[in-house]
Amino acid sequence: MIRRLALALALLAAPAQALERGPLEADARPWSALGRVNAGGRAYCSGVLVGPALALTAAHCLYDFRNRRWWTAEEISFVAGYLRGEWVAASAATQLLRDPALELVDRHPELAAVPGDWALIRLAEPIGERAGWLPMARDAIPLPGTLVLQAGYRRDRPHAPELSPPCGVLPAPPGLLFHDCVVPEGGSGSPLLSVNSAGELAVAGVHSAQIHRSVAGGPVRVFSAVVPAATFAARVPERPAPPVPAGSVRRALLDLAGNAAGFDEGGLDRIIRHLYLSRTETPEIPPEK
Repeated sequence: MIRRLALALALLAAPAQALERGPLEADARPWSALGRVNAGGRAYCSGVLVGPALALTAAHCLYDFRNRRWWTAEEISFVAGYLRGEWVAASAATQLLRDPALELVDRHPELAAVPGDWALIRLAEPIGERAGWLPMARDAIPLPGTLVLQAGYRRDRPHAPELSPPCGVLPAPPGLLFHDCVVPEGGSGSPLLSVNSAGELAVAGVHSAQIHRSVAGGPVRVFSAVVPAATFAARVPERPAPPVPAGSVRRALLDLAGNAAGFDEGGLDRIIRHLYLSRTETPEIPPEK
């Protein structure tokens, strides 16, 4: 029996893992497509370019909770490939696209509101021509058990993007994705990434919130709630994304592996599975009752 079901936009402590998040080469493709969404000169979230002049983030990143209003396009900018005070490209926003039905009362929305927590930012400059962009995963929502990646910025390390160890997709209600990596605060709006055997990335969804579930007599489990790309993909023009440099995803994953005992590089799929299974714990989401 569920004692508590709470949704939070802030991070609680992450479960212990054998592997930690690792830094990325923010100025090199494909990671230069990641960036920071800056709002009003005092707030930021993660985001990703999904077109030459189009960025994706979470809708709540465009909401001014202090004054209970939506930020205007004039108050938003996107900085691609941001790394320690330098960046690959930056642009002001010209238009903000989001689900008009989404209502945000505070930083703990109802779970039913999360499927609408996505936003697209049209940019004044086609900075994706310099920074690159990532294609959308337009097909079916990833099935439970699929291994995915998450990358973005975090509040306690705001000047460099990080890559999570591979995450596992979990069963979720319709219109949502759950995965078992905890995304640090500041990672709202970051992309959930699928990766194929050739090392090509695609945006499978956008991170919205943490979900905390506990079972009577058991520990609280923390999972990530993601808006699937299929929810908003129709609003993103289809166009070929710049090619991913050979070996870039593989190198980032090997950096995560570090000195993992008995690690054998193998193929890309083997690396991903090894990193996932090397965690000290593979949590299962408690069923909702």
